[in-house]
Amino acid sequence: MTTDPIFETPTTGLEPPRPSLWRFSLYTVMSATAVFAVWVAYFVTLEETERMQLQLPGLREVARELQIDDPQQFAVVRHHELSNDDFRWRIYLPPDEKYQLFLATKNVDQNYVPQKPKPGPSIATPIEPGEHEMSLRYEKQAEGWIIQVSVDDQIVLEELQPPEWNRGIGSTGGSNFQGSRQQSTDEPLELFDQVFSVPHPEKPNSSSPRDSETGARLWIEKMEP
Repeated sequence: MTTDPIFETPTTGLEPPRPSLWRFSLYTVMSATAVFAVWVAYFVTLEETERMQLQLPGLREVARELQIDDPQQFAVVRHHELSNDDFRWRIYLPPDEKYQLFLATKNVDQNYVPQKPKPGPSIATPIEPGEHEMSLRYEKQAEGWIIQVSVDDQIVLEELQPPEWNRGIGSTGGSNFQGSRQQSTDEPLELFDQVFSVPHPEKPNSSSPRDSETGARLWIEKMEP
């Protein structure tokens, strides 16, 4: 039996589709671009990280961040001043030792007579090892000047001085630290040293701290066993 030519399915003569070289090439280009972008991002990030690491010490200095490289040494940084008489620090005292905090408000003219001994403290108090927030403030009141030292927002030293303690005509000195610093515990940690000016005895309308014996000195010492 033969098939009627009318009902035969005509052949088109088309061959099966072959893989497209263009599609493969486009995929390869996209993959290579993605890999290249990842590598570029990696090297850019690495370079930026190295640059920031080089800038980190300067940023710490600007931020006034306490940095402790040697835990067996004192560390101190002064906070940014909010006013001319804003004296605040963050300090670190090494463990396993005993410390004393001292304040002197008289006989503090050693800036001009180095051979004289350091003034004895007016008042003192123990202070524990570890990190602390500290501040020194003095304020004029009706009866005179009140001087206060705070540790972790608690007043630990307080003293009242007469009005002539600070005549308000100038001073020299102040905080001995700005950026973060460390030093051996064998020497006192001298946070603050200021001498107030007094009228010059031979020059009217002028003043000088040279003949003054009033001011403020704040320091910490390691106590002997």
